[in-house]
Amino acid sequence: MADWQNPLAKTEQPSGKPWPVDNSDLDEGRIVANGVGLRQGELDALDQIGQRHDLARNALIRFAVRRFLLAWRAGEIDLEKAAEAKPPVRQPRRRLKMPKT
Repeated sequence: MADWQNPLAKTEQPSGKPWPVDNSDLDEGRIVANGVGLRQGELDALDQIGQRHDLARNALIRFAVRRFLLAWRAGEIDLEKAAEAKPPVRQPRRRLKMPKT
């Protein structure tokens, strides 16, 4: 079950079963287009790698995501160390009543 107090806590599948040992679930389903916000420098680096190896940017991003998922599931990545605390919510300032005359 998800830990709503810690959105970066390692999760289990919604069914409550542990992740498949062989990670076969990662190959299930169709490919779904999903916009990912990247910095221009990251896109430039991906394009350079793609040109050098004759690979599409999409293939490189999918490869990187797959490597991340496998490493995270294996316990090799600790997101707790990388996560920053949310900044406190800024309190709204007081408003002035505008004079009518």
